[in-house]
Amino acid sequence: MKDEGRGKGNMVSFDIQDYEQAKRTFRIDVPEHFNFGFDVIDRYAEQKGRRALVWTDPSGTEVKEYTFADISRLSNQAANALRTLGVRKGDRVFIMLGRVPEWFFILVACHKLGAVIMPAPVILTASDIEYRITKGKADVVITNAANVLTVEEAIRTIDGSFSGRRVLVDGDAHGWVDFRKAMTAASPVLSKTDVEKTLATDPFLIYFTSGTTRHPKMVPHVCSYPLGHLRTAGLWHGLKENDLIWVLSDTGWAKSGWGLYGQWERALRA
Repeated sequence: MKDEGRGKGNMVSFDIQDYEQAKRTFRIDVPEHFNFGFDVIDRYAEQKGRRALVWTDPSGTEVKEYTFADISRLSNQAANALRTLGVRKGDRVFIMLGRVPEWFFILVACHKLGAVIMPAPVILTASDIEYRITKGKADVVITNAANVLTVEEAIRTIDGSFSGRRVLVDGDAHGWVDFRKAMTAASPVLSKTDVEKTLATDPFLIYFTSGTTRHPKMVPHVCSYPLGHLRTAGLWHGLKENDLIWVLSDTGWAKSGWGLYGQWERALRA
């Protein structure tokens, strides 16, 4: 990633005054290997105290703030917890969580592992979930207490038995891994050498379309996908340093990523 004309090395500038000039000069250099978790989150984590996420409950009563160092540490723990379950690069992970903090560090954990995530909105019915788990050939299912009964109903309808791993992020249920316990036991340390490298062209993300024309379609993306959203944050949202963006989209929809990747990559320096 380079800022043309400023000579400051590996940086993207969002100080855009002229759209036509931005069209001519804005450029994203995609490296052969790219991992959003290690190459973006962990590098930001070196800037102590830098805020990454502000979360509130629906009433606005409970507020949690996370720094990039927090996201880095929690994603390392999450990745190590998933590794103990045998999750590896290329495994497909169906995630149905909604807008909760766990979504963010599990997402980054999957980036670090090179696992392929399949986000699902929480409005899905059991038949919708069964379709996605089956068509997406999920190896892992991750959800929370608010959605576990619907997910279990979906799994029961799958022909044969679902042999993948089941992870519950906020509780204990029969047949499900208690993710909180797994996180407590997991190391907060993880480096690139501990996992397989990810090429920028490796598959990482599969969204399902809304299904307005019969069945939903699978839309795959590769590991360099987050880099494309540098344009989203800079040219569309016009974000400046330390701005906050309020993302309303359910985490199962692509628009959730539009309000995450570019915003967490803004003005990243080597």
